[in-house]
Amino acid sequence: MPETENKGRVHTSAITVAIMPEVEEIDFELNMDEIEMKFTRSG
Repeated sequence: MPETENKGRVHTSAITVAIMPEVEEIDFELNMDEIEMKFTRSG
């Protein structure tokens, strides 16, 4: 228990670690003329 804890409570913590592989860079072009975007709204 931490020295600053005077009521006997146990403090817990959590951590998440993600290990991701390195990927090779690729060369590509994104042509916005080939992209279709749709926007909808309800109400």
